[in-house]
Amino acid sequence: MRPLLAIVVRLLAFVGKELVETVRRPGAILSLVLGPFLIMALFGAGYSGVKRPLDTVIVAPVTSGLSTDLAAYQELAGGGLLITAVTQDRAEAEARLRAGSADVVIIAPADPDANFQAGQQSVIEVLIDAVDPVAESYANFLASGLASAVNREIIERVAAESEGYAVAAGELGAARLPPAVVAAPTRAEVTNSAPSRPAVLSYFGPAVLAL
Repeated sequence: MRPLLAIVVRLLAFVGKELVETVRRPGAILSLVLGPFLIMALFGAGYSGVKRPLDTVIVAPVTSGLSTDLAAYQELAGGGLLITAVTQDRAEAEARLRAGSADVVIIAPADPDANFQAGQQSVIEVLIDAVDPVAESYANFLASGLASAVNREIIERVAAESEGYAVAAGELGAARLPPAVVAAPTRAEVTNSAPSRPAVLSYFGPAVLAL
């Protein structure tokens, strides 16, 4: 019993000594109390809750016959990818990726029409240079979205051509369905019924302060 009591006394003496020294240094108290909040404030100031669009270079090989219109590719890419250039030089695009002036390089297939007519899928190459696994997953997600948009565009064009052939052959009823509806029969619209929509910082701020 006495050894245990001696240990408790020593611990209390040590704690008491540290408390006395801390009280004698007001700066230490302020650093202990305000330090964590200052660090969280610095992190919060640099976090907007919104990911910036990834700077993207499109490579459209000469043999692909694809357009080099930047605006057209931007419309397909959506808001997650910012198309900064459309080039026919793959080496130039890869050099930009290595230099850090581009986050993503998307390389169109060399002859997509031939692959389509042969019943084969065309591969859209997506090159990234990201160590961060979150950034890699984000790039993969955006690449999948771009592939879906390209597929929809192809289906829409094929449907438009088929409609023209059918109308020319006397099938007037074929013109009732727009190609856009054939390519995408459904679409999703999200409605948020929450009474308020706070920003990310204001939503998580109270929890951070509670910690």
